[in-house]
Amino acid sequence: MHRVVLSRINSGAAVYQPTPRGTDTFVSLADWPNDVGPRSGKLKRQVVEVAVKYSVPGMADLVVDVMDTQE
Repeated sequence: MHRVVLSRINSGAAVYQPTPRGTDTFVSLADWPNDVGPRSGKLKRQVVEVAVKYSVPGMADLVVDVMDTQE
């Protein structure tokens, strides 16, 4: 779990007015703020992207389906 990082933005989306990116774009799972809104119960900072640093060992064993969306 120490290699899992989260982002509040889609880091690959740079169309139109892209959100600035930097060293704080990705935050470790342990450091992600888990506070929730007082009324909604939703996270104040929604997770938009999940990434794993370097690699996911045994990924082929975890894949259920692959789709080509470049059609």
